[in-house]
Amino acid sequence: PPQPQPQPSGSAGLQIKALQWNPHWECFVQSPSGCGAPAAAELDRLLTSENLDFANLVMFQRQGYSPPAPWAWLQNQGQCSLDTAGLFYDSSKWTPHGGAMVRGCMEAPEFGNARPDRAFVVQGFRSRQRPGFTVTVAGCHFPHPHRGSSVPLQNAIAHFGNRKVLVIADTNLRTVEMSSAAIMCMVAPDSCGDVISTASSNTCCLAGGFMYDFDRVIANFGSGMQTKFLQVPSWAIGAFHKGVIGTFEA
Repeated sequence: PPQPQPQPSGSAGLQIKALQWNPHWECFVQSPSGCGAPAAAELDRLLTSENLDFANLVMFQRQGYSPPAPWAWLQNQGQCSLDTAGLFYDSSKWTPHGGAMVRGCMEAPEFGNARPDRAFVVQGFRSRQRPGFTVTVAGCHFPHPHRGSSVPLQNAIAHFGNRKVLVIADTNLRTVEMSSAAIMCMVAPDSCGDVISTASSNTCCLAGGFMYDFDRVIANFGSGMQTKFLQVPSWAIGAFHKGVIGTFEA
């Protein structure tokens, strides 16, 4: 009888690799040449050498920055006061799907806050490598506990569909305060039965001696999440966070 033919590499699965990093505003405002310039160079290196699919950069405020090709950047700047979130994607692997991005703030006067703050960007994507595969990706900067509301983020995710959701975030929540599964249930309540996440490690912050495990990559699909934490460079200042990369099989 004819023997089964080997399948092309990657046909049975799709690997997704995502970066979460918050260099913090001091890097760009207080030391634009000493910290901001090397932070931009480090982001270029990560985007071109780590084989990433997506990246969420919080408070990345390098004026005039453009990512290297084939990367594209969906920005939330100016909508949430001084806070920013930027969702990067490799356009050779992914194309936007389901309409234009949705941006918003998780703190706002209607939630009892003094001003808009805590930015997010949500976009649906279709894979160029696996036809028909779509995912909703949220790049977020969550409020601290008992501030703001996750409802705007939940609505944005629902707009694109919550069957496959990837949350890349500075959560401002310790794991003991809220697990990654609970965060997914907060933003995608109908699709949080099987959640995977990067490992817990104290990524925040340089100025406080890295006491908080805020930064995470969370998905409600896939398996085999692997975690890589980036080293703290010598030029880091202020409340700089360690970057975290999550890699998993979709």
